[in-house]
Amino acid sequence: MSNADEKQPAGETHLDPKAQAEHQDDVITAPRGTKRGRFLMTFLLVILVLTTFSVSDQVLNVFGVGSGAGSYVSWKSANGSTRKLSESEFVMEKRKLAPISMFVFPGVAEREVTDEQVATFLVLEAAADEAGIQATDKDVAKFVQDNFPSKEQYLAYPRMYGMTGKEFEESVRRMIRYRRYQGLLTAPVAVADPNAVEKRWKAQHQEYTADYVILPVANVETEARTLAPDAAGLRAWYDALPDNDKNAYRTKEQASAELAAFSLEGEFDATPLLAKYPRPADENAEQLAKDFHAGFSYVLYRREKPEPGKDFRKDFEEVKDQALRQAPIYNALLDWQKSLAERAGKGETVDFAAEAAGLGLTYRNQIDPLSQEAWLALTVPWIGQYTLQRIFTPDQTTGFFPSIVVDTKGFVMGRVSTRVPPKLPDYSEVADAVLAGWARERAKTLATEKLEKIRDALGTRPDPNDTTAPAFKPEVDRDAFLKAVADAGFTAQRREWSEINTPPAPEGDAPAAVYFRQNSALFTNKIGSVPKAELDRVGTSAFLSRVDGARDPDVSKMTPKDLQTLGMQMANQDRSSFLQSGLLSRDALVSKFGLDMAPWREKPKTP
Repeated sequence: MSNADEKQPAGETHLDPKAQAEHQDDVITAPRGTKRGRFLMTFLLVILVLTTFSVSDQVLNVFGVGSGAGSYVSWKSANGSTRKLSESEFVMEKRKLAPISMFVFPGVAEREVTDEQVATFLVLEAAADEAGIQATDKDVAKFVQDNFPSKEQYLAYPRMYGMTGKEFEESVRRMIRYRRYQGLLTAPVAVADPNAVEKRWKAQHQEYTADYVILPVANVETEARTLAPDAAGLRAWYDALPDNDKNAYRTKEQASAELAAFSLEGEFDATPLLAKYPRPADENAEQLAKDFHAGFSYVLYRREKPEPGKDFRKDFEEVKDQALRQAPIYNALLDWQKSLAERAGKGETVDFAAEAAGLGLTYRNQIDPLSQEAWLALTVPWIGQYTLQRIFTPDQTTGFFPSIVVDTKGFVMGRVSTRVPPKLPDYSEVADAVLAGWARERAKTLATEKLEKIRDALGTRPDPNDTTAPAFKPEVDRDAFLKAVADAGFTAQRREWSEINTPPAPEGDAPAAVYFRQNSALFTNKIGSVPKAELDRVGTSAFLSRVDGARDPDVSKMTPKDLQTLGMQMANQDRSSFLQSGLLSRDALVSKFGLDMAPWREKPKTP
């Protein structure tokens, strides 16, 4: 067999160089062994068949032919022309929008912005541009100033998104146009109807009057104790408590410590301390005092009566003399603290009490571990909250404090001797406390049960087995309610006309005022009805009430600030509603701008 008759290996060709040269200029080359004329006729016939039949929209879309075809997003501009973006162009626009997405779509994270939201921005921003809405350099500068605390942060922000400053500023400019366009379109609804504002204000300030009975839970605790189960029953009740409830019976964390303090009360002499740890001759005393003031003014230099709009800390100039005197003492104590830590770290024995005495400090060694409450009960003036925070902080192991504690009445150095973590004692140790706890809980239900007996005299309760029966809310007049209260041995009290949301009094509110403010649902009941007795939120008192009347408040009480605040709230709500339904909705965008997106189009069905 000759080489010409052998099969060619797959993937290889053996072209005749001479024949290849002969045909290199031909537009169509017939396959080897085929007559050129016959091949041309066959090729033309195939083209004729293909062009005779209609081509599907899907095929045309590949070549960008047809209305909206081949575009990922398209819409009509004001002049009637159609604007189209391919998917790659749309992605590029989306990237440009990423740095300002949080400003364009408040409350939406950058990664949560949808393609439809991006398309909405593109459509409306383009409409704003076509309408001649401008965003000046001054507008852009104001946006930057309002949203970036420093120049460095501003310059770094675009770089996070791979943008230049100029590109970012252009995105900001587009965003401002987008916002202004919305503002112009919503201007007619940006002013609330005064009558609607007044109606809303009246609804928010409705006034009610009520009669009520209050029964403090503590008043029935003694009676509740008489209902307590036996010892085994109490133990079973305790064992069944959730761990969080059992924590109420845990012991408090305790600690013992040696403390030495430089008291700041009255006259004090720092001579021994400064002799042992003198300040460097080249130390800038005023700068040291300023640093001390900056670090500890929140502790030592607080105003007795803070003024609105003014810092609660006194300015340096107001306490300059004190700071100049106290700063060197604090820094000398820091030197002592460092010396103690170094020597203790080397294993040297430190006579803390003797050193404290030599420096003129007050010394106290609390040998028995105490809880924080017990420490405060010692009434040692210089042992304050900051000292106790250091003693009981989780990272404070036994040993010297890592620094000097600045407390309200002294500088304190010390070391923790022992720490006793909280624990759950044996039941025998908490049996009395468990009885008291059971009685407190039982007293809560007992108090409401007693008030519920008043309701029993006001009507007939529905059959408890009837699951379809309405809630028992007897409706009676005021005289009948007051009689039932008196017959049950209680005294009714009167709450005169008051708003539901009456603000708390500066000096504190009575329990009833707090109860009514926190239970506004009471006023949704029918006037004259008596809903079930309830505990207040803190569980200290039970209440039974009957709303006696309701009325609109006096409009003269509405302040200009109320009018302005409510007007703005309602205008913003109207504006938001208009935007969502009349401008930003898909239907509105399709109707007004002919917006079309590829994801909206029906996907071709697979055979």
